[in-house]
Amino acid sequence: MTDVFAVHAADGTLLRAGSFVSDQFTHFFRLISILTTLLVLISGVTYMRPRTAFKGEFYGFLLLAAVAMNLMAGANDLIMVALAVEFLSITSYILTAFLRGDPLSGEGALKYFVYGSVTSAAMLYGLVLVYGATAATTLPDIAAVALDPAEVVERLGVGPDRGAHRHSRERPAVGLLRDRVDAGGPGRPVAVAD
Repeated sequence: MTDVFAVHAADGTLLRAGSFVSDQFTHFFRLISILTTLLVLISGVTYMRPRTAFKGEFYGFLLLAAVAMNLMAGANDLIMVALAVEFLSITSYILTAFLRGDPLSGEGALKYFVYGSVTSAAMLYGLVLVYGATAATTLPDIAAVALDPAEVVERLGVGPDRGAHRHSRERPAVGLLRDRVDAGGPGRPVAVAD
């Protein structure tokens, strides 16, 4: 695996090393994205000719989508994954709404944008959960932590409740919540013996 984005700062330190890799797996998916883009280019010539005068812009956005797919293929970091997916989403929204005179194009773009916004928010929430569980953003580091489920459970602070920490300083809200649930609501404390 070779690091492509190994950018050196003025003081010689490495910035975001390992966020993008170039290996056989990446090359395979790059080839798929390039072939897909070529198929869309070939079919787009005959489709776009009678429908719009802005053919050059269509091909420009299509090439930007291909760049986004290539970035996604080589992403090795959660931040790079999120940026590549968002870059591809934005170019896809633009390509969906490209035929401004067609009402179906505008309707489809609006529906796609709303659906894409919700899924992007869910994806970012999931990436935050992964980062919170592993304390790492690079995919190899996440994989190393994920191979040990006990470490993930410990980092998340979940697992079997032994009762020893129920009313301790570490998690005071759990004891308060349990007192309120057992008492039937606020204002009625119940003595809980552990």
